[in-house]
Amino acid sequence: MKELFKIMKDPLKCRLVSYRLANPFLLLPLLLTVCLAMTASAAEEEVRITISPETTFITEPLTDDGKWIDYFKAFEDRFYPSGMKTDANGYRLIVEKLGPAPRSIDDSTPEEKNETENRARQIYEKLGLDPNIKPMLTFEDPHFFIQKHVNERLGDSINIYEEIKKIEDAVGKPWTGDEWPMMRDWLQENDAALGVVAEAARKSVFSAPIVYICYGKKITFLTITFDESHQMRSYARGLAVRARYRIGTGDLDGAIDDIIAIRRLGRHVGQRGFLIDGLIGIVVEGIGQGIGIADNPETPPSAEQIRRLIQRMTLHAI
Repeated sequence: MKELFKIMKDPLKCRLVSYRLANPFLLLPLLLTVCLAMTASAAEEEVRITISPETTFITEPLTDDGKWIDYFKAFEDRFYPSGMKTDANGYRLIVEKLGPAPRSIDDSTPEEKNETENRARQIYEKLGLDPNIKPMLTFEDPHFFIQKHVNERLGDSINIYEEIKKIEDAVGKPWTGDEWPMMRDWLQENDAALGVVAEAARKSVFSAPIVYICYGKKITFLTITFDESHQMRSYARGLAVRARYRIGTGDLDGAIDDIIAIRRLGRHVGQRGFLIDGLIGIVVEGIGQGIGIADNPETPPSAEQIRRLIQRMTLHAI
């Protein structure tokens, strides 16, 4: 354990090929796995060891019964940023205004419903938010909105998938509300939520807490960050649709802001330390890279606008 902590604090020992992966926090999943394995092993058979610097690198905090080291809490104490519970944390802003990411499982059973409630309670607590204050905004992924719109209009028609692709292709390039009024309605409904996401992406800290679920009395299992990371991809898709609307209507400065927000969001997600986060971070950045600021020949960008976009798209400028 002591050696793991030493390695994680030494970037030279954690150097990888990609700038995204050149991050010592990629060892966090390994550390968490080791910690949980130790907790589970101790739960199986009570081992009488005096907790001290002679027996373990981490000596506190202890579990409620005082018998075991709470490795999960120790991890949180060491690796959560100081701004986790402050307004400097962009993820905290998203949860405050939009709520935690919806879970990808069915909450129909009492067990799953309790798990969802427990997960949300932990997220609010770890971010310093009041769980009794409900978020005022909602967000609908444009992909799911288009599917719902086409299903309501065409029903069981064999052309349903062609129609979905037609609309998604249309908003995958500069578009206007006159051409696609239902997408203009979608944008009006989700514009405030997208504004929150863009503001969150500009924050210096973007840290989501890691939550856990206890099965039985002693063994603790981590919940993966799948739902949160995929929700960030949904937000990126929404920002991309808005950016292309802005390009189509001549608001290039607004489009540049959205492109930069997507890139920042991708880098925030990719630096959280888990493999799934790294992969989704790459996808999110790719969404931003695929938006052409000069795709509308009627409103070409100025040299100053192109310069601003290029400067902000570079790694260190963001």
